[in-house]
Amino acid sequence: MKRYGLVIFDCDGTLVDSEPVSNQVVADMMNDLGIEMTKEKSIELFAGKKFADIDKYVNERVQTDIEFNFEKEFRKQSKIAFEKYLTVIPGAESFIKSLTIPYC
Repeated sequence: MKRYGLVIFDCDGTLVDSEPVSNQVVADMMNDLGIEMTKEKSIELFAGKKFADIDKYVNERVQTDIEFNFEKEFRKQSKIAFEKYLTVIPGAESFIKSLTIPYC
């Protein structure tokens, strides 16, 4: 008898690690807006938080009348960064290939 009938993966941290890449995008975008930020500080401040927390942080620090949708721009830039820099966590691909039960 099989113990499990299906494996459901939470992609981030299991198959890939997007935190360093996405937080570098956040840091770069904030620096472009004049908000001093590093990837490490971004991880410290925003890891595990809602995107609304990032928006609030930006809006509290940017003094401008220019309408800027930080999240929309982040989504565009992170897609490009993921395609360029995202890598598979070592062993994840071979583990998936070894599965004999369905997965998603």
